[in-house]
Amino acid sequence: MNVKILPVFVFIMGAVAYFGQSAKSEETNVTFVSQFKSGTSNAWQDVKQVSTQTWSKVESGTTQAWTDVKQSVHSTTGYSYDEKDKFVTKAKRDLAVMDRKIKQLSDKVVNIGDATRDTAQTKLKALKGKRADLDKKLDDVKKSSQADWDKAKGKFKDSFDDLKDSFKRTKEWFGEKISG
Repeated sequence: MNVKILPVFVFIMGAVAYFGQSAKSEETNVTFVSQFKSGTSNAWQDVKQVSTQTWSKVESGTTQAWTDVKQSVHSTTGYSYDEKDKFVTKAKRDLAVMDRKIKQLSDKVVNIGDATRDTAQTKLKALKGKRADLDKKLDDVKKSSQADWDKAKGKFKDSFDDLKDSFKRTKEWFGEKISG
């Protein structure tokens, strides 16, 4: 059975059983309510456990991807102007990895309660804004002359590092909200 509908199912089945009973003794009703509360509590614990496990898998994959991206971006500092096309190709690949990670994080908004959903969406909007700025920096790199190559390349790297740090903080925040 789908874990997301399990608590609803437990509630409905409990209500049907409760109202379907004839007026039995008060002791039977107390026992039923106690069992119903226990079953509902266990269902919510199951949902929490599945959410925590899912987040752990996302976090593990994201950590590995960041290691790959970090190595990749740090290796971009050694590119000469003659290797501009290689730099741009590598930067595009790194940005594609970043886009996938932001998408994965965006997909997790559904697992966050209503009370924190607005904050989550604000954090994601900020990440997406920084990501859009990187497209502009990459355009500057593509258009750069030999005289401004190092400056354009450095601005791209600095912006990418800023996005990476922001993503890491946002990912940690999401982890606390999903598993907490």
